[in-house]
Amino acid sequence: MSRPSIEDELFAIATALGEFSRTTLREKAGCEYMTVQRHMTKWIAAGRLRMTGRDGTGKLYRVIDAQPGDATSRSPEQNMWLAMRKNRTFTFRDIAALANTTNAPVSEKAAQAYIRLLLQAGYLKVLEKALPSSGRLATYMLIRNSGPMPPEVQRVRAIFDPNTGSYEHIWRAAK
Repeated sequence: MSRPSIEDELFAIATALGEFSRTTLREKAGCEYMTVQRHMTKWIAAGRLRMTGRDGTGKLYRVIDAQPGDATSRSPEQNMWLAMRKNRTFTFRDIAALANTTNAPVSEKAAQAYIRLLLQAGYLKVLEKALPSSGRLATYMLIRNSGPMPPEVQRVRAIFDPNTGSYEHIWRAAK
């Protein structure tokens, strides 16, 4: 199983602390001040963190959006989609390793199935075909990055993209 990212760990600690200063978060997380500074600046800009006051150590902050996006609340599909968006080229094994978390396990079989559906819907293309005799896996590239929310497999054998509000039916052959 893969470990959560430093940002995910920091955000989980910040959420658990309630109200905290940069110094308190750095001490609890055991990481560098600039790492804490960088992530807190990003969270403030995204509206996930706000300043609540001051104490003897400086400004105090509180997490105000611990909902979607937390490593603890993402679905396997969200984790796989995030891994695809971050890496652009990948194999099914890469996605399974990168997207797997304790709260949302992703097996190699699940990664293969999701990749196959996204390929059929036109979100991915094959860069290099698999060569089983040599152990080479197929390499894919994300060619339709429609936004942060993962395209969803629907019962109608289509993929729904909540970012654009569109459906792509999976009846057409993979490219």
